[in-house]
Amino acid sequence: MMIARLVLLALFLFSSGASALGSMDHICDGQPVPSGYVVIDRTWDPTSCGNPIMITPNVDVIWRYSDSPVGAQANACLPLTAPPGWVIDSTQNGYVCGYQYGVNTGPYVTIRHTSCVNQSSTTCYPPSDTPPPPQITVSSQNVVVPYQHASANVTLSWTAVSTASNWRTDIAYRKDGGNLIVWKDDVGAGSANFAVSPNSTYTFYAFQHHYSTSNSTSVVVHTTAGAAPSMHASPATVTVPWGMASSATTVTWNAPGYGTLDWCGSTNGGAWAFSGLQTLESGNVGVPMTPGTTYAYRLYPHGQAGTCTTTNLLTSLTVSAVSGPQPTMSASPSSVVVPYGAANASTTVSWNAPGYSSVDWCGKVGTGAWQFAGLVTAGSGSVGVPMPPNTTYGYRLYAHGAATNCPSTGILTSLSVTSTQGAQPTFRITPSHVVVPLGQTTGSFTLSWNAPGYATLDLWGKVNNGPWQFGLEILGSSSVGSPLDVGTTYSYRFYPHGNSTQLLGEISVSASH
Repeated sequence: MMIARLVLLALFLFSSGASALGSMDHICDGQPVPSGYVVIDRTWDPTSCGNPIMITPNVDVIWRYSDSPVGAQANACLPLTAPPGWVIDSTQNGYVCGYQYGVNTGPYVTIRHTSCVNQSSTTCYPPSDTPPPPQITVSSQNVVVPYQHASANVTLSWTAVSTASNWRTDIAYRKDGGNLIVWKDDVGAGSANFAVSPNSTYTFYAFQHHYSTSNSTSVVVHTTAGAAPSMHASPATVTVPWGMASSATTVTWNAPGYGTLDWCGSTNGGAWAFSGLQTLESGNVGVPMTPGTTYAYRLYPHGQAGTCTTTNLLTSLTVSAVSGPQPTMSASPSSVVVPYGAANASTTVSWNAPGYSSVDWCGKVGTGAWQFAGLVTAGSGSVGVPMPPNTTYGYRLYAHGAATNCPSTGILTSLSVTSTQGAQPTFRITPSHVVVPLGQTTGSFTLSWNAPGYATLDLWGKVNNGPWQFGLEILGSSSVGSPLDVGTTYSYRFYPHGNSTQLLGEISVSASH
């Protein structure tokens, strides 16, 4: 019986890929395992080790691993500490360690020789009969697991071992650097889906059945958790420009990890419908819209649109269109007064053409011809325009591309701005000399001025023969009253605001009895 059992174990070890195995022996269960050996099975022998009548494992079958080459592999019983130069590849239940006799003494492990402790050993070489490993590929090495999903599928494909037909393939994986787990055991060439969880790294191996990951091919898959599906439109409310039949918005969507999406739509609050529209998981498209129209969209995983209810709904969007008001132009001031002695003055021209991203400008001076000089601006804005005196500027706005030859049709809005020459500034004090009655010490006067075209002026002053000093910024036209003591002279100078070199006028007043 013992001889038959050892023969069976030898066949098992050889078929498992442990080529050039060391010799086997046996010891009584519970005895120390000799150096260089591991227990590979527990069996029952009624003729030795206490001659038990009841079926119970009383013999440990041991195998000498010390003369096995790098790459050798065997199944060993627990408890076990990996021998020097060997690693524990995986843990399995049953089939050895007493299973044949109906008494399963626990799981066993697969051990593999990875490196030589003694580099001079003649067994420090890979086994000569090791075939090239099978090949493994994956449908994607970077997988996005859809939002709030526990997993997503990748497709693994593998070849058979490339030599004799009795060599079979194992497929195993490690997740985030953890233990090696056999997924497909003893298979030929094939493919299958594997469910991967988010934010993980998987390494998949293909190797000879019951052999070793040291003689394998592998592929790495990185997974991430997908963001929540989203849709948006730019603009969300479309302003159809005045005079145009329609305008477009850009609808953008993103549903990471879903691959293909189904679309349902509704117009102006009507019934939802699935028209068969399918797109990739992300993208954008221009959507033309007419005034007074509302479009609504719903996105679903491919094949799950059904009757367009909120079941399985990933994200939704509503976009509407309104008519834009008629474009406008204005100037402030609309009539420009160029101050006396100044070369020009400015007005601010403002325009607003809702819905138009850009507009073309035509202009003319006085009664001249309209001309398009290539000026293109945004649909709304403002600009300062300097004007010499006694000039008229005319402006027309057109939709971009429609200003060629400045036609009288297609004008969005127009404006005319005129400038005139301001009169010479005047400065007056009333009375020009203050007479204070006897018995009083103080009189009064009124200072008035008018400087057409000047919004503000700088007023300087002095008392008697004192120094000139800046007083304050004043309006271009106004008046003010002031007391004046007997024997005192007030003098005033007027300048354009911020320009103390261009004297516009000077005036003085004195008081006496």
